[in-house]
Amino acid sequence: MAGDFVPEEELNLTGIKKYFNSYTLRGRFNFVVATYSSIFAMIAWYKYRKSRRSTQEETEPLLDSEVEMTKAQEPKPKPKSKSGCQRSEYY
Repeated sequence: MAGDFVPEEELNLTGIKKYFNSYTLRGRFNFVVATYSSIFAMIAWYKYRKSRRSTQEETEPLLDSEVEMTKAQEPKPKPKSKSGCQRSEYY
């Protein structure tokens, strides 16, 4: 099964089926190349985005409105209960 293949001339495939199929060796090869290249592209895009984001954060100063937003996002301290002991959030 894995070693069997059919010549491309016998299948009469057209369109994208001609290049990506499981019947011919060339079609199987094209699937492998497409898979590995898409994985490589995703890794490269992720690394590029990560490096771009870190350099952008280091070089750009915060605006006044952004400073106010970061202050508003800071967690507020929880009020103590009347009994004086803190209840945990996780039971």
